[in-house]
Amino acid sequence: MRYIQYTPDEVKVLMSCLLLAREAFTLIRNLGLGRFGLYDLDNPSLDALSEETVRRNLNIAGQLAEAMHHLPADKDSVNDLECMLLRMEQFLSKNPPLEGQYRLRVFSDGIKESIS
Repeated sequence: MRYIQYTPDEVKVLMSCLLLAREAFTLIRNLGLGRFGLYDLDNPSLDALSEETVRRNLNIAGQLAEAMHHLPADKDSVNDLECMLLRMEQFLSKNPPLEGQYRLRVFSDGIKESIS
Protein backbone atom coordinates (compact mmCIF):
# COMPACT_ATOMS: atom_id res chain seq x y z
CA MET A 1 0.00 0.00 0.00
CA ARG A 2 1.33 3.41 -0.96
CA TYR A 3 0.89 6.25 1.49
CA ILE A 4 0.68 9.83 0.35
CA GLN A 5 2.53 12.35 2.46
CA TYR A 6 0.74 15.62 3.15
CA THR A 7 2.20 18.80 4.56
CA PRO A 8 0.28 20.56 7.34
CA ASP A 9 -0.86 23.19 4.80
CA GLU A 10 -2.15 20.50 2.43
CA VAL A 11 -4.03 18.86 5.29
CA LYS A 12 -5.58 22.23 6.14
CA VAL A 13 -6.76 22.66 2.52
CA LEU A 14 -8.18 19.13 2.37
CA MET A 15 -9.98 19.57 5.70
CA SER A 16 -11.46 22.86 4.51
CA CYS A 17 -12.61 21.10 1.33
CA LEU A 18 -14.29 18.39 3.41
CA LEU A 19 -16.02 20.98 5.57
CA LEU A 20 -17.11 22.90 2.49
CA ALA A 21 -18.52 19.71 0.96
CA ARG A 22 -20.40 18.89 4.16
CA GLU A 23 -21.87 22.40 4.29
CA ALA A 24 -22.88 22.16 0.61
CA PHE A 25 -24.60 18.81 1.17
CA THR A 26 -26.42 20.25 4.19
CA LEU A 27 -27.71 23.10 2.04
CA ILE A 28 -28.81 20.70 -0.71
CA ARG A 29 -30.55 18.52 1.88
CA ASN A 30 -32.34 21.54 3.33
CA LEU A 31 -33.45 22.69 -0.13
CA GLY A 32 -35.13 19.28 -0.44
CA LEU A 33 -36.88 19.82 2.91
CA GLY A 34 -34.55 17.89 5.11
CA ARG A 35 -34.43 14.22 5.86
CA PHE A 36 -38.10 13.49 5.25
CA GLY A 37 -37.50 12.27 1.70
CA LEU A 38 -35.08 9.63 2.96
CA TYR A 39 -37.67 7.95 5.17
CA ASP A 40 -40.83 8.67 3.20
CA LEU A 41 -40.59 8.28 -0.57
CA ASP A 42 -43.66 10.47 -0.98
CA ASN A 43 -42.37 13.51 0.92
CA PRO A 44 -45.57 15.18 2.18
CA SER A 45 -43.69 18.40 2.98
CA LEU A 46 -43.26 19.03 -0.75
CA ASP A 47 -47.02 19.40 -1.09
CA ALA A 48 -46.81 22.57 1.00
CA LEU A 49 -44.44 24.25 -1.47
CA SER A 50 -45.42 26.17 -4.56
CA GLU A 51 -44.09 25.03 -7.91
CA GLU A 52 -42.07 28.26 -8.05
CA THR A 53 -40.35 27.43 -4.74
CA VAL A 54 -39.58 23.88 -5.85
CA ARG A 55 -38.08 25.19 -9.10
CA ARG A 56 -36.03 27.82 -7.24
CA ASN A 57 -34.71 25.23 -4.78
CA LEU A 58 -33.82 22.85 -7.59
CA ASN A 59 -32.01 25.64 -9.45
CA ILE A 60 -30.00 26.58 -6.35
CA ALA A 61 -29.12 22.93 -5.70
CA GLY A 62 -27.99 22.56 -9.32
CA GLN A 63 -25.83 25.68 -9.13
CA LEU A 64 -24.20 24.45 -5.93
CA ALA A 65 -23.64 20.97 -7.36
CA GLU A 66 -21.95 22.53 -10.38
CA ALA A 67 -19.66 24.58 -8.13
CA MET A 68 -18.79 21.54 -6.02
CA HIS A 69 -18.29 19.33 -9.09
CA HIS A 70 -14.69 20.57 -9.28
CA LEU A 71 -13.84 19.69 -5.69
CA PRO A 72 -10.26 18.40 -5.90
CA ALA A 73 -9.68 14.66 -5.73
CA ASP A 74 -6.13 14.89 -4.43
CA LYS A 75 -3.48 17.33 -3.30
CA ASP A 76 -2.21 17.86 -6.84
CA SER A 77 -5.56 19.02 -8.26
CA VAL A 78 -4.70 22.72 -8.11
CA ASN A 79 -6.64 23.55 -11.29
CA ASP A 80 -9.74 21.81 -9.94
CA LEU A 81 -9.38 23.66 -6.66
CA GLU A 82 -9.10 27.05 -8.35
CA CYS A 83 -12.05 26.25 -10.62
CA MET A 84 -14.14 25.15 -7.64
CA LEU A 85 -13.32 28.37 -5.78
CA LEU A 86 -14.25 30.46 -8.82
CA ARG A 87 -17.56 28.59 -9.23
CA MET A 88 -18.27 28.91 -5.50
CA GLU A 89 -17.71 32.66 -5.74
CA GLN A 90 -20.18 32.79 -8.65
CA PHE A 91 -22.69 30.72 -6.68
CA LEU A 92 -22.45 32.98 -3.63
CA SER A 93 -22.79 36.14 -5.71
CA LYS A 94 -25.99 34.76 -7.29
CA ASN A 95 -27.42 33.66 -3.93
CA PRO A 96 -26.47 36.31 -1.33
CA PRO A 97 -29.08 35.31 1.29
CA LEU A 98 -27.45 31.88 1.61
CA GLU A 99 -24.12 33.42 2.56
CA GLY A 100 -25.48 34.38 5.97
CA GLN A 101 -27.19 31.06 6.56
CA TYR A 102 -24.38 28.69 5.60
CA ARG A 103 -20.60 28.74 6.08
CA LEU A 104 -19.73 28.25 2.41
CA ARG A 105 -17.88 31.58 2.29
CA VAL A 106 -15.98 30.85 5.51
CA PHE A 107 -14.67 27.54 4.19
CA SER A 108 -13.92 28.76 0.66
CA ASP A 109 -12.08 31.79 2.07
CA GLY A 110 -10.13 29.46 4.34
CA ILE A 111 -9.06 27.45 1.30
CA LYS A 112 -8.01 30.62 -0.53
CA GLU A 113 -5.90 31.72 2.43
CA SER A 114 -4.24 28.32 2.66
CA ILE A 115 -3.21 28.20 -0.99
CA SER A 116 -2.06 31.81 -1.37
